[in-house]
Amino acid sequence: MVSKQISAGFEREINNRSDNPGYHKSKPSDAPNPAEMKKAEIYEKLHELGIQHDSTISRPEARQLLNSWVRDNIRPEIVLFVAEAGHEVLFTPPRYSDYSRLNWFGLT
Repeated sequence: MVSKQISAGFEREINNRSDNPGYHKSKPSDAPNPAEMKKAEIYEKLHELGIQHDSTISRPEARQLLNSWVRDNIRPEIVLFVAEAGHEVLFTPPRYSDYSRLNWFGLT
């Protein structure tokens, strides 16, 4: 139902707050996941993306380079979905509790 509303377009500003769960920041399934890649695959992906690196760097260092690139260049799925409908997603800082549902009822 939400996707139909979003795809139909809204005439007014939507201000939907969330408690910033981690699953809202999940990347598309085709995004590189260095944690599941072998060292050679990581090096190949770095080369493919044009990321300069020393050929003697360790696997953890290569993973960190690729993770940084993914974080900076691939937007989360929810952001892509909402952007297709012409809206913008803004994330609150981690542990920003003003929008926590527990705070609405004075439970924190």
